[in-house]
Amino acid sequence: MTEELKQPTEFDPKVSLLTEAYELLGAISPFDLHDRYVKNEQIYFKSRKWDYDNPDLLFNKVKVLIESVGLENLKGEEEMWSREILWFWYHHAISSARVMYPNQELAQAFADKALELQDSEHPNQIIQLLYYLVHHDVESAEAWVPNIVDVDDREVATELIQDYKDNMSFYKNKT
Repeated sequence: MTEELKQPTEFDPKVSLLTEAYELLGAISPFDLHDRYVKNEQIYFKSRKWDYDNPDLLFNKVKVLIESVGLENLKGEEEMWSREILWFWYHHAISSARVMYPNQELAQAFADKALELQDSEHPNQIIQLLYYLVHHDVESAEAWVPNIVDVDDREVATELIQDYKDNMSFYKNKT
């Protein structure tokens, strides 16, 4: 093998299976794709306009592109950051299915998929709590709270459990 073949090559989004996703977000690398995705998505999530059912939203287009390519067809950092994008999408889709569309079945499916995509070393511990709550397992949710390391996340977890108990369900349109 020649020395030039051993040198790492710079990432080129134009030859990626996700070229269209890179172009949509103006990204130049897998990390940049993730970073720009998160920034775009957070605008909608924080304004409570995050909607899994709106195909015109940029973050939904990126999600569809990644799923159409398939994580199994991506390699290295591109697979890792694309998995993180999908995890993030499913994590937020749970709230949309709970609050915007009160759809228990879909919220449960989104929680199942988010847990499937979440790396074992992922720092987010709220997803497990959401999984328990959308599956109506308050006892497990309460037992999970002491496992949550981040103090702010533990507070959010306690609020989510109380919200569930106050409403006796997560599936009420609150808008």
